[in-house]
Amino acid sequence: MPGDWALPMLNSGFVYISKRDKKMRPVVVVNVAILKTFTAAQSELIAPLISYMMTYAVNKISMPGKAETFMIIIDLLNCSMTQMPITALRKFLGAVSTNFRGRGFKTCILNANMMIRGSWGLIKACLDEFT
Repeated sequence: MPGDWALPMLNSGFVYISKRDKKMRPVVVVNVAILKTFTAAQSELIAPLISYMMTYAVNKISMPGKAETFMIIIDLLNCSMTQMPITALRKFLGAVSTNFRGRGFKTCILNANMMIRGSWGLIKACLDEFT
């Protein structure tokens, strides 16, 4: 069970597990509009929070006997290029790719504006080569 520090962050809705895709993979959704409101101290807690959440998902919602992969959706609605919390996103993606290597099936970015689509190199730099 997460401590008192994690509950407000989890309840904020910046990250949640939403149903399954048509191949029955759990879907993890990251709401960047909420993530950008976090303080620097809260951003430091993203990695342990994601590790807790993903471990919980692997232990409680994964199908027994299967090494399930996750679909990750990053929702950039109401987030411009100048408001992008690059450090927080890097911590999130770093925690997933380091601690759950091979569990991420695909990462999709939704509602990206033209500037963000044009600067894919910044976001791509957050991902390791294996991903």
